[in-house]
Amino acid sequence: MYRLESPVPIVAETILLYPSNKVELYINGVSVPFPLWLRKIHGCKISRKSQITELANYLNGVYTDNSDNKFLEELGASRYALKKTYSVAVIRFALLLRYTSLSGYELVCEYLDLPSTRYLRTFTSGEINVDSFIKKITDSIDKDLSQRNLCSITFDEMFLDRDARYTGSEFVGINQEFIPYESIYCFMVNFMEISKSFILHTLPLVKSTSDIIEETIISLLQRLSNTCLKVVALVCDNCRLNISVYRKLIARFGQDGDLFIKFNGVKIYLLYDVVHLIKTIRNNWYRFGTFTLPSFSYNVDVFSINCLEKAKANWAFLPRLFHRDSSLKCYLRKAPLLSETAVNPSQNKLSVKLALAIFDIRNATALVQYFNESSDGSTTAEFIKIIYVWWSIVNSKSAIHPQRISRGIAEDSDNYNYLLYFANWVSRWKDSHLPD
Repeated sequence: MYRLESPVPIVAETILLYPSNKVELYINGVSVPFPLWLRKIHGCKISRKSQITELANYLNGVYTDNSDNKFLEELGASRYALKKTYSVAVIRFALLLRYTSLSGYELVCEYLDLPSTRYLRTFTSGEINVDSFIKKITDSIDKDLSQRNLCSITFDEMFLDRDARYTGSEFVGINQEFIPYESIYCFMVNFMEISKSFILHTLPLVKSTSDIIEETIISLLQRLSNTCLKVVALVCDNCRLNISVYRKLIARFGQDGDLFIKFNGVKIYLLYDVVHLIKTIRNNWYRFGTFTLPSFSYNVDVFSINCLEKAKANWAFLPRLFHRDSSLKCYLRKAPLLSETAVNPSQNKLSVKLALAIFDIRNATALVQYFNESSDGSTTAEFIKIIYVWWSIVNSKSAIHPQRISRGIAEDSDNYNYLLYFANWVSRWKDSHLPD
């Protein structure tokens, strides 16, 4: 609600809440996309009163940002430019509107200087020019790819309307069931020996299906198999859609229980992104509260891990640790990364930083010091050690890191042996049918 000099109020921000707890957001009568945290809730439904306040703050931020005016000013200035250049916001808006309604996009183009549909096809074309792609990579890295050709394909969804502001149809970005469109899937090539990534393909999707993504992956693998590149892995997050894609690929090119497929005689491993895995571990622990663990005994670098069979790692010790430790001055705290948000991540489950704050090795030391009389407190510390070491190894970016566990993985190395033991431990945990 905003007032000008007149005493009559002008409604700028509107939140429509339906009996089913579904919601619509408007600014000056124009529909706006949902905040990212609401999109992650199935059906985009409000579950508690405090979320109304959060939506009001979100709308206030959108209103004061004044992005609509900047967006229109950019389009107006580009009309008279000799060489057209478009910002990321304009490209996102154009792609989303184009693949929501072609006729609507053509109509808007008569009034606004948006990119042509031919130009947009350079971002979304299903037919990639492999030769130009390889030349682009070679020119960028200035090296012979035939000697460094091992690579992986990473794919993930992107919400094109995440940062855009709209002045068009009220359903741009949201369908009539209030479900946001997952606008595109992005496929990237990542090299094993070169720290560079290249976008290979983007797939516009109004409705994401595992069949479409599976066929796209097969097409990309087929085209790259005729080049000097050797794809040895596929990498994605472990959402249900991607799990379904992997299952379909295994059913088509592998065998049940395998973690790889064979495509044109080449073994391609199916991997999940470790960043999403550590968030999943944190989220499941936070959700269930207690993990009943199988035994784990391993000596790592300067400390050892000893977890007894059927011992319990209890999340409840983390809030207790934070409140006890936060009473100290900042330079005396034994668990400095813990915060109120880290131990209660109900609305911040996508934050990698908060997940890593839980599995900080200093938390394990602090738990032992504060709760040495509790066996569950000690087990909680051991579980944090287990995940901390695993993360340090799989997230390694250098072979010469001063900490041994943060160095690259080499066959028969300590890190390699730990991963084998860790994988066996996870398998025993799965087969043991322990509670939680």
